[in-house]
Amino acid sequence: MRKLIRKVLREFVEESDLCKVKFGYFNIMYNKFCYLNFSNGEDIERIKNNDKECKEIEIYNDLNESFIIPIDEIQFTSKESKPYVTANYFYSEIYPKLNINTKLIGGISSNNIKQALKMSFKGTPNWTDETEDMSEGVINIEPTVGGNKWSVLNYFDTKKTIHALLKALISQDNNNNPEVITGSDDVKISGNENKETYDEWVVNWLSKVFKGEIHADKLDEIKNIQKVSIESGLETENDAIDYIKNHPEVLGLNGITETVMYEPGHKKDRWSGVDVEFYGDGADKIGVQIKPLSGYNQKNNSVSVGSSNANNYKGKEGVDYLIFFNSRTNKIVVFKNSNYKISGSTYIFSDNPVYYQ
Repeated sequence: MRKLIRKVLREFVEESDLCKVKFGYFNIMYNKFCYLNFSNGEDIERIKNNDKECKEIEIYNDLNESFIIPIDEIQFTSKESKPYVTANYFYSEIYPKLNINTKLIGGISSNNIKQALKMSFKGTPNWTDETEDMSEGVINIEPTVGGNKWSVLNYFDTKKTIHALLKALISQDNNNNPEVITGSDDVKISGNENKETYDEWVVNWLSKVFKGEIHADKLDEIKNIQKVSIESGLETENDAIDYIKNHPEVLGLNGITETVMYEPGHKKDRWSGVDVEFYGDGADKIGVQIKPLSGYNQKNNSVSVGSSNANNYKGKEGVDYLIFFNSRTNKIVVFKNSNYKISGSTYIFSDNPVYYQ
């Protein structure tokens, strides 16, 4: 009898586990979708096919948070089968159940970082307004890059490593000095506040950090990490450009007549994803995005970029090719800017490279 009971319980648990999925984090896009970011790619097909006819899916994470979502609320993108729920569902059903720390670190976003920088420096000599070619941003605050003294602070909005460091810092303040976040000893974080309140707190907190009013030593450390990352990226870009000038066949050209790079803060560099444009043999300009080549698996056409950001450039009209280059070995892999998906720091292409050496 005991064996039978254990068997039934084991089968019940195993059956229940099939309706559970571990996820990494929530990712709101365009205030319309919330990607669920399942930790295991195999779970995507399992939940999408729903062979076990689960009526509800329990998603859980390493923070001991779990959320029950009706199966009908989970949708999948047509191209890459990314699981998501609508932003309306996330804010009404999931967001209120998040713990305080999760809500705070969720506020460390590209948009809030940009708002905090503008709040901190607009109207001062350390701010430049948007022009036809240049984006608005922080200048003259060291470390800087380029002849226009573009501050490395401007890169904080897109660097995932920096986001992680800021999240750890605000979590530390939440545990030890929450008044630094709320701005007053009299204002306590209850956990019942709405998203707008958390965003306001986070933007104000970020502004204090960026101005060096709090965590000045940590800010210097973070800025240096960003500086090293930028310098490493520029070294890879310059080495790749030199290689292509000597090997124009990489881009299907007989020769390179001109290369155009843009100043830090230029809209083409900042928003269009174009690192450099090549001209040659009367051909139209060829725009490329250059990434460091950490590893390449020919069997599945997967390319690792190490600690660099693996961003999606498919919607960037000016980017014709993604070029992966290793400055140490001179290895180079070139793919068209299409038909790929991203997993962590790895690009996985459906098509073969147009050039590999």
